[in-house]
Amino acid sequence: VHKNSCLCTTNQLELFSLPPTNFSLEKSEYVEFFPVSAPTASGVIEYNVPGLGGGFFDLQSSFLHIQCKIVRKNGDTASSTVGSTVTPDSVIPVQAFASSLFHHVHVYLNSTLVSNFENYAYRSYLDIITNANNVTQTHTLSAMLYEPDPVGESENFAAPVEAKGIFARYKRTKGSTLCDLYSPIFSDICQQEKFLLNGVDIRVVLRQNTDDFRLLAPASETEKHTIEFSRIVLYLRRVQVSPSVLVGIERRLQTTPASYLLRGLEIKYRTIAPNQSQVIFDDLYSERVPSKLTVLMVRSEAYQGNRQRNPFKLENFKLKRAVLDVGGQQYTDDFDFQRSIYSKGYMNLLHKLKRKDIPLAPAAYEKETFMLYYHLTPDVEVQSLSPVVQANVRLTLTFGGNLTEAVTVLFVSETPRVLEINKDRRVKFV
Repeated sequence: VHKNSCLCTTNQLELFSLPPTNFSLEKSEYVEFFPVSAPTASGVIEYNVPGLGGGFFDLQSSFLHIQCKIVRKNGDTASSTVGSTVTPDSVIPVQAFASSLFHHVHVYLNSTLVSNFENYAYRSYLDIITNANNVTQTHTLSAMLYEPDPVGESENFAAPVEAKGIFARYKRTKGSTLCDLYSPIFSDICQQEKFLLNGVDIRVVLRQNTDDFRLLAPASETEKHTIEFSRIVLYLRRVQVSPSVLVGIERRLQTTPASYLLRGLEIKYRTIAPNQSQVIFDDLYSERVPSKLTVLMVRSEAYQGNRQRNPFKLENFKLKRAVLDVGGQQYTDDFDFQRSIYSKGYMNLLHKLKRKDIPLAPAAYEKETFMLYYHLTPDVEVQSLSPVVQANVRLTLTFGGNLTEAVTVLFVSETPRVLEINKDRRVKFV
């Protein structure tokens, strides 16, 4: 036996012990909340949830239940039949349709904005492809109408109806069929595990994406379509805490506020004009260097909304070199996609994500799911908070030739933030 090794027994021999008993919770249930006004095809959808006297909300378990259908702009049902004078409407929902319906998702606690997220569709899509394993993407997320496209097929409207992805989504919505969707809320406050303190009002505001962003159609499709909602309900899990625990929490609040650690995700975007082979993005983050940074590139016309362009086709645009400079420290990635030389960048991505079980094949990374991913803290495991660092963050992108079209670059940063709620239920970031 090594001198620094202590003796132990296996857990299977713990014959006389039982797991602890949780007495802190008395009951829990899901409660549904309806919008303050009937949802329309393009209007804002808002929920007001009053704070509970003795109850807490488990925001991590919150979700939206959506029932909607795709109809023609004039309100007529989309055709799904084929006849001598009739052709079916070729309109298809984009990937992860339930979350892609929305552009803004704002969450307020006691009138304080705690999650102000634009480009919500990209945030949710990135969370899915970098965190969900193959089983989750294939089965569980189908409730969001997430149906992965085969490589090279995300804009192929002439593919056979048996194909997965784009036409799997078509078959679930064709002919104005009612589509039953479920989606978690991809918001910082809803992605942390602590219960929300009692007595805090919640306001959720959803601003929709344009139809040109969330619907796809071939150029031959002459009809215009929109979304018609029949149901969109917010579900929150309400937890009743035992009186003794509640008294203890209130006593502790007299001297110490409740603290919530949030991921602090933010998306910035910049546009690269055509006919450029190199671009420098300087002073990206002036107040604080983020702990993580993901860089995505998409055609500007797809980002702005074009029914013939998949907004989630993340291309490499023949990128040759990417140099991220953080206060003089450089992170360099070299590629040669014309000769299929990108394996180092691909494996670095999987290594930094710490997820080798996500279904991101090399071919998909090359053609439709390309991204640059950086850890910018000494603790690459991100198990603890890191000191605040202020430095100039600059990214230089060099391409293998002049760009033939405008490209939108999305900078998805993660900078942990601490939210506090005090005894008077004042909410603030510190």
